[in-house]
Amino acid sequence: MKLTNLVVLGVIAASTVPLAAQSKTEPVYGKYEINIFGGGSFFKRQDPRPYFDLGRGGVAGFRVTQNLWNYVGLEQAVTVHGTNNARFTLPNSFETTTFGLRQRQVSVNPVFHFTPRDAAVRPFVTAGPGFNWYVPTDKARNAALTANGNGLGAPVNLKTGFVPMFNYGAGLKARLAPRVGLRVDGRGYLTQSTTLGVPESATTIPNRVTFVERSPLNSLQLTGGLTFYLGTLVEPVIGDFRPGSIEASAMSVCPGDSVTLRLPVTNTMNGVASKYKWTVDGQDMGTADSITMRAPAKTGAVAVRAVVDPDIAGVKDKGMLKYLRKNPLAASARDTTITVKDYKAPTVSASASPTTIPPSGTSTLTATPGLSECSGDVTYTWEVDGGSLSGSGASRTFSPAGLNLACGTRRTLNARVTVRDAKGGSSTASVPVEVVAAPCPPPPPPPPPALRATQFDDILFANGNGRVNNCGKRTLDRVYEQAMASNDYDILLVGHIDASEAKIRRRRGQSALDRERVENAAAYLLAGEQPCKRFDRNRVKIATVADQQNSPLRTALCEDSVRERSSSRIRANDDKAKFRRVEVWLVPRDGKGPMPTGVGTPEAAPDVKGCPK
Repeated sequence: MKLTNLVVLGVIAASTVPLAAQSKTEPVYGKYEINIFGGGSFFKRQDPRPYFDLGRGGVAGFRVTQNLWNYVGLEQAVTVHGTNNARFTLPNSFETTTFGLRQRQVSVNPVFHFTPRDAAVRPFVTAGPGFNWYVPTDKARNAALTANGNGLGAPVNLKTGFVPMFNYGAGLKARLAPRVGLRVDGRGYLTQSTTLGVPESATTIPNRVTFVERSPLNSLQLTGGLTFYLGTLVEPVIGDFRPGSIEASAMSVCPGDSVTLRLPVTNTMNGVASKYKWTVDGQDMGTADSITMRAPAKTGAVAVRAVVDPDIAGVKDKGMLKYLRKNPLAASARDTTITVKDYKAPTVSASASPTTIPPSGTSTLTATPGLSECSGDVTYTWEVDGGSLSGSGASRTFSPAGLNLACGTRRTLNARVTVRDAKGGSSTASVPVEVVAAPCPPPPPPPPPALRATQFDDILFANGNGRVNNCGKRTLDRVYEQAMASNDYDILLVGHIDASEAKIRRRRGQSALDRERVENAAAYLLAGEQPCKRFDRNRVKIATVADQQNSPLRTALCEDSVRERSSSRIRANDDKAKFRRVEVWLVPRDGKGPMPTGVGTPEAAPDVKGCPK
């Protein structure tokens, strides 16, 4: 068993074995201990093939311990008798010879206990120096003096081995009765090797035992025995008078709070009474076993002291009086500190989210208090100039319902909150909320002005001719550009003939001359082949009025600026040319303005088969 395992077992035993109940009316012994032990000693082999070993054997002895301090003692141990026979091995063989050997030990150790000296169970550890005697028996000495040393290879005068020793270990002490206990030890011993008189040699000598090298001797010793306790550790006690610590209903309070303080006393002494004297910051506060004080307005520490004086005036028992004369009881003072925390009047700030709302909206009002540790529970009181509030606590919901604001107007309302704490302190804050009505609807826009028809220069034709000449195409280019620039206008073409052309006979299947003229003008705007334009047919209107000339004449000759075919040329001395015409108008689209007078109801332009020559 390893030494560390012994220590662990000792600690476990100390925690599981119940303490022996010691009556306070009986003395406790153990200032000195005398332990008588017995057990076994086990030496470790020297090397894989040793020439010298010590065998296992029993030991017996005694120990004397002085428990000088509560956890530390001084111990002297004597191993009176130990049997550990010596065994020698011849080199390069398995032949062994054994001689009787007795072991004796002396050591002085400090002992370190894990429990106080009046405890019923005391695990401990120890270590210290000492000496070992290895004494051959007379029989062994005589046997070794034979011719071959009785197996040693030569006669040897066996001698006593005296070597220093160091021991270390752990153990357990258990009190069985006031003066008797049980003790177990596990010790490790480390000593110098001894030759017992066997010669030493630098090299191995065949058929003869010699010491070529010497190794330390290690051994384990397990012992147990009875311990006898001497010397009084604890005087018998008659009862107990022991003040405790001051107990307070609260250790940290606010100004004006009440605190109850008491000092419990354990008193089992018949007839002894307790007399109290309380002071707070040096001021007398009473003589009862408990007091109630009100915390002052100042902040900081308040010193509280209670003095308990044992009063023996009521003791009648003679034995108790004798004990008290020998062991007088003294007054005991106990102190504590009560902390008075700082108190500050509350502060508050108010906020609204959002700060601007419509008459149908709401705003959340929030109070943010600044409180001290002594403020306690707080209450919130809200009010507002108009509208309504809902909710509880630090937040309210504001609704401006019922304000009946006119459109385009606004009104600022103030919400106020007051916070009050448990100490009576209060603070007020306000926050504005602006209620903004919707803007008034704009007045209806004035009706758009009516569009007016615009007349361009007439397209003139040679007598009996329906072809649009280059001068007329120039007019159609102008009206096309303006119609493309504004989607509010259509193009109106009105065809005319002069009175003399009314007598011209047309071939069967041919259109009337005024219609031919207006359709050729429309074809120039719609055909989409060069040089004709590609205009929206739905925006071109045509009409014919034969030889009627009710609309204004807008004759414009451009013979000097363009080249014309001879058949399409208009001569300056042709007075009737102004009646052989097609009127060109930009007219408002349907519903956007009036048509020119005298036109009647125009019709849509016909489908175009190609660009007219």
